[in-house]
Amino acid sequence: MLGGDYMPISPWAQPIHRGDYFNTSQNLVEFVGRELGVIFNNPNEVQNLFDTYQKLVYYDRLTALHSREVAVLSVLLGSSLVPQEQWGELFWGGLLHDLGKLSFSDDMNMGGQLTIEQLEIIKEHPQIGYELLDSMTSSSIIKDMVLHHHENVDGTGYFRLKEDQLSVYARIIRISDMFSALTSFRPYRFTPMHSTQEALHIMKQHQNDFDIGLLNRLTQAVQRSDDETFLLHLSQPSKNAC
Repeated sequence: MLGGDYMPISPWAQPIHRGDYFNTSQNLVEFVGRELGVIFNNPNEVQNLFDTYQKLVYYDRLTALHSREVAVLSVLLGSSLVPQEQWGELFWGGLLHDLGKLSFSDDMNMGGQLTIEQLEIIKEHPQIGYELLDSMTSSSIIKDMVLHHHENVDGTGYFRLKEDQLSVYARIIRISDMFSALTSFRPYRFTPMHSTQEALHIMKQHQNDFDIGLLNRLTQAVQRSDDETFLLHLSQPSKNAC
């Protein structure tokens, strides 16, 4: 199981890299429509979910930027696997997957060794995020992605679900979340930022955690570009990046 020692790193102490926040819901809609071919059919839900994402931006800007990358990568990886009308849900599931971290106390995000109790609290954030979203959206796909983004196909994830119990959406976000986490500064994970090639090497060493078809798809996408080009695709993606 791919894991790691956790130690919070103050987000204000790290440089911001790749991409930026979505400043308005209209900016978000235009971006994903132009770059990803995503169309949202419910303006009210878009605004509600965007306002929720803004809370994450205010809480922790590194987690918000990571979530932006996970959202884009989830659409890029899933675009040939699910119908286009579901791409918007892939995007929101990625953008809000770490919503449960809003429940973390400030001291868990400002540096210092985490206690055993705090480590257990971290593991609760998928369930908390799911419960927060339950009244905001009727989308089972979005809620599935938020609840199951730490599930490994070999059954070693937070809820111990195995491959045949995991939807394609859960398997997509598991890949997207881990790849972005490995290639960017992340709060709570005391590991260095890796290049895309290093990240793929690490993930292949733990390939039992992931859907092998999706991992191969990600590998092929990275191999078609260099590190900087592929990471740029996450902040300003091409429709053909994956």
